[in-house]
Amino acid sequence: MTARSIHQIVVGAGIGDAITSMAISLRNSLRELGPSEIYAHHLAPDARHEVLPLADLGRARRGDVIVYHASIGEPPVTRLLLTRPERIVLCYHNITPSQYFLDHEPHFAANLQWGRHELGLLRDRVVLALADSKFNAEDLATAGYSDVHVVPAGLKPSRLTRAPVDKHLVSRLEQAFPNGYVLSVSQALPHKRFETLIEAMHLVQWVHDRRLGLVIVGTQRMRAYQDALERYSRHLRLEQMLFHGAATESELATFFRLARMYVTTSAHEGLALPPLEAMSFGVPVIARDAGALSDTIGGAGIVLAADTGPILLSEVIAEVDENAELRSSLIALGADRVRAIEADDPSARFMQLITGIL
Repeated sequence: MTARSIHQIVVGAGIGDAITSMAISLRNSLRELGPSEIYAHHLAPDARHEVLPLADLGRARRGDVIVYHASIGEPPVTRLLLTRPERIVLCYHNITPSQYFLDHEPHFAANLQWGRHELGLLRDRVVLALADSKFNAEDLATAGYSDVHVVPAGLKPSRLTRAPVDKHLVSRLEQAFPNGYVLSVSQALPHKRFETLIEAMHLVQWVHDRRLGLVIVGTQRMRAYQDALERYSRHLRLEQMLFHGAATESELATFFRLARMYVTTSAHEGLALPPLEAMSFGVPVIARDAGALSDTIGGAGIVLAADTGPILLSEVIAEVDENAELRSSLIALGADRVRAIEADDPSARFMQLITGIL
């Protein structure tokens, strides 16, 4: 008898993207049960060796399963899911509230709103509902889902520590940032609130007189927002500032390895993988308490109030930079946090749940 296929569907896929990375990790486990591929509606060129176009998804057999990673809506994906015969396992990664994008990116906002609508359309087809954080589980419950399992399936924070060092990038970074740099990793989207981090770094450099640079790594999804950030950093005369854009896994690992600390000023996060990745490299983490960030960091970093402004944030950045005892404590706590997550083996729990519905 031919084994059941358990394919995964993501709306968009790109190397370095958190959901794509988690799906790749899960695929390697799912292949122990039968044929398993990842399909994407939007597929970045750098992911084509790992992920297939959604149009290539073949015919289903009785008993097959689709694992759908929900994070934004796309009507063609919804139609496909509703017309396919496979049972659906929902992995919910949170859908950012559309209010952050209504003024500047109405199409993107509409897709987010559709994603919320899609959750209701799929509810009766879903045989297993998973969320990768308690925050996301509660959000899914508000959409009418019951018996939601909190399983950050595919989460492996230390995965990038095995990536090779980009020696050319090391040379560039050491030359450009002789006193180190603050790192933040995310797509350049308005709810990430990079302007607050830029303001804080202006104070770090010009008030606290610390020559730390700032590196922001991530796909520049919205040109208008990206241009505004670049203009703002020039206006504030921010020195040693780098907007890197998308990065390969080797580049991303190198950015983490050399970072003095990791800072996120995001206003909304369903899980947030980069702070955990930073911890796996021994990098202290500072965050504002938004969405799932506090639970994700789990006491292993400095979590400030959600409305913390650039003044306090700059003081904390300066303190972490100069206080060796504090740095050592944060590094140790971060290592413990990563070990605890990986010892819990969320992918193994995911496989147990999948096996239970086969």
